[in-house]
Amino acid sequence: SSTFVGTAGLSIIANGVAYALGEVDGDLSKEKYNVLKKAGVGQIYLQLPLLKVFMCLVPISYSSPKIMVPKTDSSTLLPSGGWQTSGEYVPCPIYDHDVVVHLMYCTVVITLMAYTSYHNMKLYIPSRDRDVAKQLREELESRLAATENDEDMQGTDTSVGNRP
Repeated sequence: SSTFVGTAGLSIIANGVAYALGEVDGDLSKEKYNVLKKAGVGQIYLQLPLLKVFMCLVPISYSSPKIMVPKTDSSTLLPSGGWQTSGEYVPCPIYDHDVVVHLMYCTVVITLMAYTSYHNMKLYIPSRDRDVAKQLREELESRLAATENDEDMQGTDTSVGNRP
């Protein structure tokens, strides 16, 4: 359930930030921050635990090759203070369900991390991100200053009818 909550939270925050930055219009020239694309790649990290749960449901295993594993049937304490055990060797498959699920999960994680790394390389370009961050900061500061000026103007009533 935490995967679904995290996914929903990331989507809400990413859409809110994209809307605030004006990227929701669908205008591709305004996507200089790539908020939604970055959030889309980030969703991969949140889906990995859910993927493992689904992989456990896949009934896959191999009955061969097998290794011989000792199985202890009984242990007795000897009068000399040592132990004597008896048992047998049991053939165990190397690639049983638990092993194969982990192998598949590791393969999928490696593939998804390669995909994520490639896209992050394209989305996060240090020189561009510095310039974009500077432009964004300047734009937000000017919008904040404009908002403060509007609030100052509303607080001062300069209409003709209210003058003394």
